[in-house]
Amino acid sequence: MRWQEGYIELEGVSQNNLKGFDLKIPKNKLVVVTGMSGSGKSSLAFDTLFAEGQRRYVETFTPYARQFFDRMDKPKVGRIRGIPPSIAIEQRNSVKSTRSTVGTMTEIADYLKVLWPQIAELICPACDEPVRDDHPGRIWDELLRTAKDKELLLAFELPKPSQIPVEEIIQNLNRQGFHRFLNLDRQRQCGSVERIQDNPTILTELEKLMIVQDRLKIEPAHRNRFLESCGQAFHYGKGRIVLYERIKNAEKDEYHGHKAYSRNQTCGTCGFQSPPARPSLFNFNHPSGACPECNGFGRVIRIDYRLAIPDPGLSLKDGAVKPWRSGMSADCQKDLERFCKRSGIDMSLPFRALPQHQRELVIEGEPGYGKGGKQSQWPHCWYGIKGYFDWLETKSYKMHVRVLLSKYRVYIPCGACQGKRLKPEALNFLAGGMPGHRGLDISEFLCLTVNQALDEASKWFDRYDWDSTNPVRLAAEEVHRRLFYLNQVGLGYLQLNRPTRTLSGGETERVSLTTCLGSRLVNTLFILDEPSVGLHPRDTARLIQILKDLRDQGNSVIVVEHEAMVMEAADEIIDIGPRNGSLGGNIQFQGNYQDLLKSEHSLTGQYLSGRKTFPRKAQRSESGSQPPPIAAHGGIGAQFKESHCGVPT
Repeated sequence: MRWQEGYIELEGVSQNNLKGFDLKIPKNKLVVVTGMSGSGKSSLAFDTLFAEGQRRYVETFTPYARQFFDRMDKPKVGRIRGIPPSIAIEQRNSVKSTRSTVGTMTEIADYLKVLWPQIAELICPACDEPVRDDHPGRIWDELLRTAKDKELLLAFELPKPSQIPVEEIIQNLNRQGFHRFLNLDRQRQCGSVERIQDNPTILTELEKLMIVQDRLKIEPAHRNRFLESCGQAFHYGKGRIVLYERIKNAEKDEYHGHKAYSRNQTCGTCGFQSPPARPSLFNFNHPSGACPECNGFGRVIRIDYRLAIPDPGLSLKDGAVKPWRSGMSADCQKDLERFCKRSGIDMSLPFRALPQHQRELVIEGEPGYGKGGKQSQWPHCWYGIKGYFDWLETKSYKMHVRVLLSKYRVYIPCGACQGKRLKPEALNFLAGGMPGHRGLDISEFLCLTVNQALDEASKWFDRYDWDSTNPVRLAAEEVHRRLFYLNQVGLGYLQLNRPTRTLSGGETERVSLTTCLGSRLVNTLFILDEPSVGLHPRDTARLIQILKDLRDQGNSVIVVEHEAMVMEAADEIIDIGPRNGSLGGNIQFQGNYQDLLKSEHSLTGQYLSGRKTFPRKAQRSESGSQPPPIAAHGGIGAQFKESHCGVPT
């Protein structure tokens, strides 16, 4: 058979139950492989086409690089020609790591960490005011608008080293050209200019010195002088300066606080300083951005004392503390009896009936335990259930101890980051703020559903004036495009921070499809396994458009599918049958949807056209008693919000 360009040609396909047929599949088309379950659809699509495309792609690497890839067996086929590199998107969720989320899997989180430093504004956590990088030129433009023709004093704050004599400090300041300081009255928030040389006593009492850099009138002629003085003040003031307005007085001129400015992400009011807004700061999978308490997981593992005391209705005497009932820890029950006798705790009462402070003593131990010498150890000081588990942690190198600890451990949200995974410094950068709305930090954005995030991302293009070639706009478009595709495939309800391992197989497949669309690959063979499973017909229509977009980018798309809507939209249909197992494995039909409906050999076409129908099952008799439905109350989960439902039996 002579190979025709524009086709994938297979000769003698004999993988699994396939019967050695020859097949020509057009490239850059949407092709549906259908047929009865077990007829050989997956053997053709995945075990033959994907396996050979992937094997040939891996063969292009060096022998050293190939050892790191999972090698696939060569399919049982005589010859395959014209096959491009292939990608399989299956209904299988093999992700086990909690670090992988919908946002990271679709690369939305990767684009956000690049985008956030450009669109977010740093808000001081103490003052709740924006912290801007005040450039001297920007300060001058602001002063021309707000303080033109006023006389201002430019100063910077200098900490006074306690170990250096005042005389030496004065000499160093004079040597650098600074001869005056502002003697501030903290109560009145004003001060007068004094000579450094004439006031050594005052300098001794002060902890910080407000050094005068320059005094000038705000007018256009003084622009260059201001820029130079401002640059020097920022240098000596460690990125922070203060401007004071001159108030003429009969006795002595006074200077009142005008405004503080800062550089290097420093708050001009309180001095709060933030690390630079680099992309790694907004990445919970990077040490620079991950919460140090939970290492970016958003949760920590702790002992749940409710598991240690599963039945508070039991008394301490009857074994309310579960791990102390028997085994290696039975001696702890005897220690508990000694402590209760010494402390006057009634062991015959149910644990829940004990006073609060007594229950806390049993669990937490006495306050001084382990904080001193022998007097802080048992039997002088009670260790409590907490001290028992702390001791077990020191023995966790033993297998049986790790097994015991696992029975009482639970995952809880990280207390340091409240489950947001990031350092507090990253959460001070807010985007989308406006009057009446404080904006969102990047973690709050990732907590949004796809629908909500798409609405928020759509506002960026109206809010920010980006040029079409601006890299920031390109990153925003990538985020918007991926959110749009996720919504189109019926996943608008998913939160971006939803762990990938909690997704169903169908959800995982559609998320992977979105990732492929966002990557804009061309000349690639995409093979999908029933992507329409579980979708509403409205969402199926959107999915079909996504598949067509993938085809229109210059790719070949092969879909294993039973959905009639997908088959009707396909450029070509391949029906494998006629039955399953050893009775299948033959090409029953190849062509378009209209020809499929007329085919005499295709069982699929006969049922779709109505020439064959399924017999209706006899309705169940309604006489007699019906068992009660299975009821579920208060269900809370990924999408469940205090749900109540009944399932008929």
